[in-house]
Amino acid sequence: MMSCRRLGLRGLYRASPPQALDDDNLLEEILLRIPPHPSSLNNAGLVCNLWRRLVTDAQFVRRFHAHHQSPPLLGFFLVSGMFLPVNEPPYKYPSTLSSVTPWAHGMDMHMWRMLSCRHGFVLTQASKCLPTEGFRTEFMVMDPMTGNLSRTVAMEQAILVAATVVAVAGGDSTGRRSFRLIALFFNYGPTRLTASVYSSDSGDWVDSVATLFVPSTISFIQSPSTLVGNALYWLLNDAKTILQFDLESQSLASVEQPRRGRGHADVDRRRHRGGAREK
Repeated sequence: MMSCRRLGLRGLYRASPPQALDDDNLLEEILLRIPPHPSSLNNAGLVCNLWRRLVTDAQFVRRFHAHHQSPPLLGFFLVSGMFLPVNEPPYKYPSTLSSVTPWAHGMDMHMWRMLSCRHGFVLTQASKCLPTEGFRTEFMVMDPMTGNLSRTVAMEQAILVAATVVAVAGGDSTGRRSFRLIALFFNYGPTRLTASVYSSDSGDWVDSVATLFVPSTISFIQSPSTLVGNALYWLLNDAKTILQFDLESQSLASVEQPRRGRGHADVDRRRHRGGAREK
């Protein structure tokens, strides 16, 4: 019978994991640096009980997100609601991504439209007719990674021209994340824009938190919003004027784009704070 020494396998039965992997602190530093793909921590947790304990620890998960800062781009949502991943297998995605649209929950797909995606949230909107209130705007905010869904109806009796969602600090023990929904409405007589804000924490709307008087009618804004610092920006359909909503002061302003070939000093900024309320 051949011996382990002759086969060169003697050390195989005496082998022990490298010393680095026996040190919880050092192993944690190694695991912090694995790619932040959706399935990375799940796959690491399948290695052994020690790894599973480390990657499921709440403090480690917070450090993992802080270390990688911005989450990776997973894919794109088409207007139809279809999700197109950017990575090929073996990367896996949560099954909840396939049920992110309202029509996946049995709702009429012709009534809903997708408005925006930001901070891991997807925002859709539909017009809703209430028996005593008439037509209202209904929103649905979905978290594709967890499958959490929030529905709310804005009480503002005006024409929706833009809406978006931003994540805020907070959440609950079930993993539901906090967000703010900002909607801009156009009103006639006199022509003005109003901003309404919905909080997922309180479940309430604050209507007409800010008002901006405008010289003419504004139709639905086709361009997506841009978040810069604590302010949201929309480019109007005329491609000349930018709307700004300050999340901190909750005020609306209009900003004219600078002329070509001029410096930032030539930007004509006009702020209108009439009707603005403090937080």
